[in-house]
Amino acid sequence: MTMVVATPLDGVATIPTARGRLPLVGHGLAMVRHKHRFIRDLASQGELVRIYLGRMPAYYVHGPELLRQMLIADARKVAKGWVYDRLRTFLRGDGLVTAQGARHTTMRRMMQPAFRTGRIATYMTVMNAEARAMARSWRAGQT
Repeated sequence: MTMVVATPLDGVATIPTARGRLPLVGHGLAMVRHKHRFIRDLASQGELVRIYLGRMPAYYVHGPELLRQMLIADARKVAKGWVYDRLRTFLRGDGLVTAQGARHTTMRRMMQPAFRTGRIATYMTVMNAEARAMARSWRAGQT
C-alpha cells in the first residue's frame, strides 16, 4: 500500500473518490476507526483512488504495475508532498524516507548494499541466534 499526497499530472478528474467521505474530516474518521477495513475497501475500488485528509486530497496507489511506474519509471515526476514536508520537520531533517530527488537517490544507493541477498542471509543467521537466545532466557510464568 502506498499513499501519495500529491496531485497526479494527468487524468485527475477520472480518479474515483473513496466511499465514506465526510465534510471537513474527509476520510480521516474512517481511517482512524476502521483502518484495516478502510484500506481493504480502497484496494477493491481500483489501483488509484482519491481520499481526503481533511480537505486535502491524497491518492491511494495499489497494484504492482502502477507502483513500479510511479516509484521507478516516473519517480522524478512524483513529489512526496506536504505530509513529508511536515515529517521532515518532525524528524529534524532529510533522511532516506523524507529526501527527494538527487539527494534521495544518493542516500538510497548508499543503503542498497546492506539489502543485497547475501547480506540478508547473514542477517537472518544473526537474528535467528538472537531470537533463540532470548527464548532460552524465558521462564515459565514470567511476564
